[in-house]
Amino acid sequence: MNTTFSNDQNHINLVIGYGDKKKSDEGAGCHVAELIKQQKSENIEAVSVSNLTPSLASLIVQAKIVIFINTYELFENMQSEIIVKHFLANHELTNTEIDYPGSPDSLLSFVNATYDDEPNAFWIQIPATNHYNGDDFSNLTQQAIEDTIDYLKQEKIITH
Repeated sequence: MNTTFSNDQNHINLVIGYGDKKKSDEGAGCHVAELIKQQKSENIEAVSVSNLTPSLASLIVQAKIVIFINTYELFENMQSEIIVKHFLANHELTNTEIDYPGSPDSLLSFVNATYDDEPNAFWIQIPATNHYNGDDFSNLTQQAIEDTIDYLKQEKIITH
Protein backbone atom coordinates (compact mmCIF):
# COMPACT_ATOMS: atom_id res chain seq x y z
CA MET A 1 0.00 0.00 0.00
CA ASN A 2 1.49 3.28 -1.08
CA THR A 3 -1.15 5.74 0.07
CA THR A 4 0.31 8.94 1.49
CA PHE A 5 -1.56 10.84 4.15
CA SER A 6 -0.75 14.54 4.40
CA ASN A 7 -0.59 15.10 8.14
CA ASP A 8 -0.62 18.65 9.55
CA GLN A 9 0.19 18.55 13.27
CA ASN A 10 -2.03 21.62 13.87
CA HIS A 11 -5.20 19.72 12.95
CA ILE A 12 -6.89 16.72 14.44
CA ASN A 13 -7.16 13.51 12.45
CA LEU A 14 -10.39 11.59 12.92
CA VAL A 15 -10.72 7.81 12.85
CA ILE A 16 -14.24 6.43 12.67
CA GLY A 17 -14.35 2.70 13.28
CA TYR A 18 -17.71 1.15 12.57
CA GLY A 19 -19.40 -2.23 12.48
CA ASP A 20 -21.31 -4.74 14.55
CA LYS A 21 -19.27 -5.53 17.66
CA LYS A 22 -21.62 -8.41 18.52
CA LYS A 23 -20.71 -10.33 15.37
CA SER A 24 -17.05 -11.26 15.85
CA ASP A 25 -14.96 -10.02 12.91
CA GLU A 26 -17.56 -7.41 11.90
CA GLY A 27 -16.51 -5.36 14.93
CA ALA A 28 -12.88 -5.02 13.79
CA GLY A 29 -13.27 -1.38 12.71
CA CYS A 30 -14.67 -0.48 16.12
CA HIS A 31 -11.84 -2.35 17.80
CA VAL A 32 -9.19 -0.41 15.85
CA ALA A 33 -10.82 2.88 16.88
CA GLU A 34 -10.89 1.75 20.52
CA LEU A 35 -7.20 0.77 20.41
CA ILE A 36 -6.32 4.18 18.96
CA LYS A 37 -8.39 5.94 21.62
CA GLN A 38 -6.47 4.06 24.35
CA GLN A 39 -3.16 5.43 23.02
CA LYS A 40 -4.29 9.00 23.81
CA SER A 41 -2.34 10.54 20.95
CA GLU A 42 -2.58 14.32 20.79
CA ASN A 43 -3.24 14.55 17.06
CA ILE A 44 -6.05 12.03 16.70
CA GLU A 45 -9.61 11.52 17.80
CA ALA A 46 -11.14 8.08 17.44
CA VAL A 47 -14.79 7.11 17.65
CA SER A 48 -16.38 3.68 17.56
CA VAL A 49 -19.93 3.46 16.20
CA SER A 50 -22.25 0.75 14.94
CA ASN A 51 -23.41 2.80 11.92
CA LEU A 52 -22.41 5.92 10.03
CA THR A 53 -25.02 8.60 10.74
CA PRO A 54 -25.36 12.33 10.04
CA SER A 55 -24.53 13.04 13.69
CA LEU A 56 -20.86 12.37 12.81
CA ALA A 57 -20.81 15.31 10.38
CA SER A 58 -19.93 17.86 13.06
CA LEU A 59 -16.80 15.86 13.95
CA ILE A 60 -15.86 15.33 10.30
CA VAL A 61 -15.85 19.05 9.42
CA GLN A 62 -13.36 19.72 12.24
CA ALA A 63 -10.84 17.13 11.04
CA LYS A 64 -7.87 17.54 8.72
CA ILE A 65 -8.02 13.86 7.73
CA VAL A 66 -10.92 11.45 8.19
CA ILE A 67 -10.32 7.70 8.12
CA PHE A 68 -13.25 5.31 8.07
CA ILE A 69 -12.46 1.73 9.15
CA ASN A 70 -14.68 -1.30 8.78
CA THR A 71 -14.59 -4.83 7.35
CA TYR A 72 -15.25 -6.61 4.10
CA GLU A 73 -16.21 -10.24 3.73
CA LEU A 74 -13.32 -12.37 2.59
CA PHE A 75 -14.51 -15.10 0.26
CA GLU A 76 -12.67 -18.25 -0.74
CA ASN A 77 -9.76 -17.63 -3.13
CA MET A 78 -9.60 -13.91 -2.25
CA GLN A 79 -6.30 -12.44 -1.10
CA SER A 80 -6.37 -11.37 2.53
CA GLU A 81 -5.22 -7.77 2.78
CA ILE A 82 -6.31 -4.47 4.21
CA ILE A 83 -7.72 -2.24 1.49
CA VAL A 84 -7.16 1.52 1.50
CA LYS A 85 -9.30 3.80 -0.63
CA HIS A 86 -8.84 7.55 -0.98
CA PHE A 87 -11.92 9.68 -1.61
CA LEU A 88 -11.15 12.34 -4.20
CA ALA A 89 -12.53 15.87 -3.96
CA ASN A 90 -15.83 16.44 -5.75
CA HIS A 91 -16.75 12.76 -5.61
CA GLU A 92 -20.38 12.02 -6.37
CA LEU A 93 -22.66 9.20 -5.34
CA THR A 94 -23.66 6.80 -8.06
CA ASN A 95 -27.27 6.91 -6.87
CA THR A 96 -29.36 9.98 -6.12
CA GLU A 97 -30.40 9.11 -2.59
CA ILE A 98 -28.43 9.40 0.63
CA ASP A 99 -29.40 6.53 2.90
CA TYR A 100 -28.40 5.80 6.51
CA PRO A 101 -26.93 3.71 7.89
CA GLY A 102 -24.75 4.24 4.90
CA SER A 103 -21.32 4.16 3.48
CA PRO A 104 -18.53 6.68 3.98
CA ASP A 105 -19.39 7.96 0.51
CA SER A 106 -22.95 8.76 1.60
CA LEU A 107 -21.78 10.48 4.77
CA LEU A 108 -19.18 12.54 2.91
CA SER A 109 -21.84 13.62 0.42
CA PHE A 110 -24.03 14.67 3.34
CA VAL A 111 -21.14 16.69 4.83
CA ASN A 112 -20.52 18.33 1.48
CA ALA A 113 -24.19 19.23 0.97
CA THR A 114 -24.71 20.44 4.54
CA TYR A 115 -21.41 22.17 5.36
CA ASP A 116 -19.94 22.75 1.89
CA ASP A 117 -16.85 20.90 3.13
CA GLU A 118 -14.83 18.11 1.51
CA PRO A 119 -12.39 16.62 4.01
CA ASN A 120 -9.39 14.57 2.99
CA ALA A 121 -10.92 11.13 3.57
CA PHE A 122 -9.80 7.52 3.40
CA TRP A 123 -11.56 4.19 3.85
CA ILE A 124 -9.65 1.26 5.31
CA GLN A 125 -11.33 -2.12 5.00
CA ILE A 126 -10.21 -5.11 7.07
CA PRO A 127 -10.82 -8.68 5.87
CA ALA A 128 -13.36 -10.66 7.89
CA THR A 129 -14.31 -14.32 7.81
CA ASN A 130 -16.27 -14.90 11.04
CA HIS A 131 -19.71 -13.24 11.09
CA TYR A 132 -21.27 -15.22 13.93
CA ASN A 133 -22.41 -13.84 17.27
CA GLY A 134 -19.50 -13.35 19.64
CA ASP A 135 -16.65 -10.99 20.38
CA ASP A 136 -13.65 -13.09 19.39
CA PHE A 137 -11.80 -12.23 16.19
CA SER A 138 -10.62 -14.85 13.74
CA ASN A 139 -6.83 -15.18 13.50
CA LEU A 140 -6.95 -13.61 10.04
CA THR A 141 -8.90 -10.55 11.21
CA GLN A 142 -6.78 -10.18 14.37
CA GLN A 143 -3.67 -10.03 12.19
CA ALA A 144 -5.37 -7.49 9.89
CA ILE A 145 -6.22 -5.31 12.92
CA GLU A 146 -2.55 -5.31 13.92
CA ASP A 147 -1.55 -4.57 10.31
CA THR A 148 -3.97 -1.64 10.23
CA ILE A 149 -2.52 -0.13 13.41
CA ASP A 150 1.02 -0.60 12.02
CA TYR A 151 -0.04 1.01 8.74
CA LEU A 152 -1.50 4.06 10.53
CA LYS A 153 1.74 4.40 12.52
CA GLN A 154 3.83 4.09 9.36
CA GLU A 155 1.74 6.80 7.68
CA LYS A 156 2.15 8.95 10.82
CA ILE A 157 -1.57 9.14 11.48
CA ILE A 158 -0.88 7.67 14.91
CA THR A 159 2.08 9.30 16.62
CA HIS A 160 3.63 8.51 19.97
